[in-house]
Amino acid sequence: MQDFAEFCLECLDQPWQRCADESFEQYWTTVPMKEIVEKLLDTTVDPLSSAGRLSGLSTVDDGGS
Repeated sequence: MQDFAEFCLECLDQPWQRCADESFEQYWTTVPMKEIVEKLLDTTVDPLSSAGRLSGLSTVDDGGS
């Protein structure tokens, strides 16, 4: 098994910045962030803003006037 420190030093001897940039670019082109965020918003925000929940909240008597 390779020593971790040795592995890290070997990584620094290589064109690590280019490899990191390529990996980052590949990640953003393959991960469907728009669809992920849309689904997240639909499942978290949309149910809270439905008409039934809002009308139920607006008819609560707060004991005032």
